[in-house]
Amino acid sequence: MFKRLQDCRTWVQFVLGKQSPNAEVKSSQAKDRQQQQQEQLTEHINFYLNVIGFEIMMPRLRLNYRTCITVVAVTCYGVFSIHWMIKQAEISWTECLKASIMMGGMLSGSTEVVTILLRHPKIRRQIIDTRQLFEDYEKRNPTYCNALNLGIDRLLDILKMIRIGYIVSYLVMCLVPFIVLIYNGTRVTIVQYELPGVALQDNYGYAFTYLAHLVSMIIAGVGFYAGDSMGCLALMQILTYSDILQVKVNELNAVLDKKVEARRTALVGAAFAGDDELQKRLLESIKWHQWFTEYCHHVDYVYHILIAGQVLASAISMLSTFCVNLSEFHLISVIYFLVSGYKMLVYCVVGTKIEYAYDQVYESICSISWHELNGKQRNMFRMMLKEAQNSQTIIMLGILPLSVRTALQITKLIYSLSMMMMQNRT
Repeated sequence: MFKRLQDCRTWVQFVLGKQSPNAEVKSSQAKDRQQQQQEQLTEHINFYLNVIGFEIMMPRLRLNYRTCITVVAVTCYGVFSIHWMIKQAEISWTECLKASIMMGGMLSGSTEVVTILLRHPKIRRQIIDTRQLFEDYEKRNPTYCNALNLGIDRLLDILKMIRIGYIVSYLVMCLVPFIVLIYNGTRVTIVQYELPGVALQDNYGYAFTYLAHLVSMIIAGVGFYAGDSMGCLALMQILTYSDILQVKVNELNAVLDKKVEARRTALVGAAFAGDDELQKRLLESIKWHQWFTEYCHHVDYVYHILIAGQVLASAISMLSTFCVNLSEFHLISVIYFLVSGYKMLVYCVVGTKIEYAYDQVYESICSISWHELNGKQRNMFRMMLKEAQNSQTIIMLGILPLSVRTALQITKLIYSLSMMMMQNRT
């Protein structure tokens, strides 16, 4: 029990930015091992998933009381939101639109839950394989350790961006009702629905509504952060694996350079003494590229529902909030517009980084001094080059690539649809 309290205190300090979940690992250079850091990161993500009732590192996904609370909260949120939308539609369609601005969040949370339920064994297996890979490559030369450290640092930066964005935005949304109430006495709610039979004019009714909304926001914030962290953990490994391939290609080119130097000083017709080393390095590069390609396909298969759901939900939320603010200023919708745009941008930035990783892989393979290979080795190199020319990209809904260009296209589409809706609002 005492150990659990210590763990909870550690994670609370991490959320507040006072302590990193891998602070003990970084405190001593002797214990600064990449596999331990990776394990700390996965345990960190698993902790937040366990808070909402989904512990992905268990061999079998077990549902508990926290799972029931999460499911009930999401269900109540959907039912009450739809009920309030129907009620507001009797007044005007703009009021109905205002009541629906956070329905995109329900879609986002639903895709996270569906992904965990359908892909739990594959997600767990993928995390375990990554841990084993880090444990293996941290024992090799320092160049591999640098590649692993760079991958961990990039992931930490992305998680920090997501964490700060959620903490600031959700804290502001929860404080807005208090600020407005103190400023002019207007009673506004965090979430855009009222509980049936509970009047906001009554002090107890308003306090009960606020607490109910606050619980929903806490569950949503923790769930969104856990889901985004889980997705980014898998996506960002693609960059790390591309860096490892670059190291292997550099080692192969180093052997090929030795072959060139040896040929200059060797007798005519003499065999190269390092042929076994050359064959070994070439096979390592080819096998690693095969692993890299399979991993990209696996990530796309496991997380395509999650990725498409997050970007689509953000786009829907941005569309509804933008339309609401075109008709009148609405503070909560402005904040949620920024949250949705920020979330979509994070995913699209990660997607663009992955595209750069694919380019790096192709350039690395093209940089191999293939003319120093023999006939059989050239045939193997040709197969690897052909595969690199048809690299697997992360595609949303089978149509749009996950990139910043897609985010700009979605933003332009949102603006066009908003203008059309407002021109025909009468």
